[in-house]
Amino acid sequence: MLYDARRTPASVMNVTIKQLRAFVAIAEAASFTRAAERLSVTQSALSVLIRELEYDVGIKLLDRTTRAVALTAAGREFLKPAMRMLTDLECAVRDARSVVQRQQGQVSIGVPPLAGATFIAQIIAKLRLSHPEITVAVHDMRPDEIAAAAANGEIDYGLGSFDQTAEPLRRTVLASQPFAVVCMADHPLALREQITWSDLPPFPMVMIARDHTVRRLLDHTFGQLGQTATPAYEVYHATTAVSMVVAGLGIAVLPLWVSAAMQLYDIQVRIIEQPIVTSELALVSHPTREFSTAMKQFHDFFCSVVAGMDWASSGK
Repeated sequence: MLYDARRTPASVMNVTIKQLRAFVAIAEAASFTRAAERLSVTQSALSVLIRELEYDVGIKLLDRTTRAVALTAAGREFLKPAMRMLTDLECAVRDARSVVQRQQGQVSIGVPPLAGATFIAQIIAKLRLSHPEITVAVHDMRPDEIAAAAANGEIDYGLGSFDQTAEPLRRTVLASQPFAVVCMADHPLALREQITWSDLPPFPMVMIARDHTVRRLLDHTFGQLGQTATPAYEVYHATTAVSMVVAGLGIAVLPLWVSAAMQLYDIQVRIIEQPIVTSELALVSHPTREFSTAMKQFHDFFCSVVAGMDWASSGK
């Protein structure tokens, strides 16, 4: 094959997505066999795609022997833009599909798993009765993933407590919730008339991981009160924290919305006083994306239902 760097722009325009995917797969796998398996094609079909690609770009991209395959210097330079083109295409397709889904009445929301298993399910059940034309895709996600997914448009809405400087987000504050202690019904704290922050350090604590907004607020609170709270366990999900409490591994300190878990577990959720420290429960979305009719209806309905929830009656 003749490799000619003077190939015309028209020939370069013949490069196809299949050719790029074949090249990237081979580069990542360093093997025609493994790349063919990954793409579910035959090795001969893969070889044809690479030959066509090299002809169209006028550059030898791969050095092949009977035992190995390696990128040429030109191939290494070509790999990054090829991967970028594939990523950009995937994003474009995803965004286009997202537009169609929103126009058809689909809304996606990222939520902490415990919220999804409790009050989110109840809200969606109510939504279905009043707005049957709207379908909701619920994504159980780690708290630190929700803001990023909303900011880059992977989901329409995200629910949780978010650092206001972490991501450029459109934000609707649903409630300012006090922190509460989660413990078993027979735990010494459950029997007290009032629980203060100074009551907590003697007991093993299950705490949210340090890179989450809730944990940073807790650490700040303990520090301001001149106390040290060393977690016995660190977790990313409130569901895991509550499960560890149920297993007798300690107490958890979480925003009051966790009281919804009382319908699933035999636990007590008590507001911590002196002082009462609050955390915002917010609904976030992409900062500039235009709302579809379905998104507006979902947003208004969701905010209305959450505003009517009596969290405090469960945290006493």
